[in-house]
Amino acid sequence: MITPADQDYKDTKRVKIHGTPLLPMFKELAEWISVQYGVRVLNIILDTIEPDNRPRLNVVLEWARDERKFRETQLPNFDATKQREIRDRFASVAGNSLDGGTNIGRLLVIFSSFEPVARMEANWRVSEDDIEQLMETLSCPDLWKVRRGFEHVTFFFYTDAQAKASEMSGAGDRFAQAYAGLTAPYDQFGYLTKRPIAVRLDSKENFDSSYKGNWFYYDKDH
Repeated sequence: MITPADQDYKDTKRVKIHGTPLLPMFKELAEWISVQYGVRVLNIILDTIEPDNRPRLNVVLEWARDERKFRETQLPNFDATKQREIRDRFASVAGNSLDGGTNIGRLLVIFSSFEPVARMEANWRVSEDDIEQLMETLSCPDLWKVRRGFEHVTFFFYTDAQAKASEMSGAGDRFAQAYAGLTAPYDQFGYLTKRPIAVRLDSKENFDSSYKGNWFYYDKDH
């Protein structure tokens, strides 16, 4: 679950909005995981992945901080012990409810979080018209462009000196407050109220000199 277009996100969003109950075996597993690890589970999705139709269990947690509890301390990998514990518990809970094609021994348990994708969706729903209106409202002649990222937004000035002067003056706080007003109508679950979209300051000068005016290379670095 990486972007708002992912099916797992769409399915979990429906569960969160409508309170759609999970299947009994998933509900029991979700309750066990929540108590065992002190997290909030929103959804559990069983599917298969290529190239060999390996069964996969996606435990969808609400918060990014909860997802981090299931990762190795020094590596981006999932905690193998917790994966095994949940696989074994699922085998016990599911019993004979699974079809014959689901090989529990090959089951891959993964973890994802809903909050970061919902934050991204709210940010991406801010339109170009919204941004144009924002720039008019800010009425800052040194401002070249406002560009959304995943969970951040960048205010580009024309020069490095302008960006630095703006940062020193505390203008970033004014920009953050103004941008929060744009995202508020799309913050369906209140995540941005608790932690607004991060505001960054940069410059066209840096974009042109360091990245040759190429958004692909700029985005890879940010």
